[in-house]
Amino acid sequence: MSLLPTRDASEANWIVSAEGPWYVVGTYGPPVFETYARVALHRDDVTAHGYSHHPADDKRILAAVLAVLGDHTSTPDALNVAIWVGFGHSLPRAAHFEIPAREFALLTGTVEDALDPTSLDLEPGAIELPQMIWPHDRAWMVCWDVDEVNNFSVGGSAVAMARLQAADRVSAEIVPYGTPEDDWTW
Repeated sequence: MSLLPTRDASEANWIVSAEGPWYVVGTYGPPVFETYARVALHRDDVTAHGYSHHPADDKRILAAVLAVLGDHTSTPDALNVAIWVGFGHSLPRAAHFEIPAREFALLTGTVEDALDPTSLDLEPGAIELPQMIWPHDRAWMVCWDVDEVNNFSVGGSAVAMARLQAADRVSAEIVPYGTPEDDWTW
């Protein structure tokens, strides 16, 4: 299977109508979850401009996160996947939605599909991983702003976030919604 374009972006209305600065909504998702966590991308090779980018590691960490979250939704095989169109691809068959400063194409698929956006047949290397993933029941949400290379956010129940913190191959810190990066402890 592969990610499929949606014809209607109404599944994203709860994100579009979320209150708060766009960069907080784009980084954390809507302020509706019981608990939020930041997940670190393990980087041990610092460059002059920050950390080097390792898409394979990012995919492995996201896969571990989604494996935990899959147990905390009633719709594990029905995910919404948002991809930022600023990568240069308009994905014209997909419905689009916007928050200020960000426009996304909305697709649907499974966890496996979300981990392989290359199934969209775009030019190689154009998209590495989605910026937002949430199940149809909205039990949790993964947000990965396009400007983030060191970590991403997950919102969900306290139980799901505790399991995420305890998961192998995942370095997660529970944080209040909207916590600036300077306040994270890792």
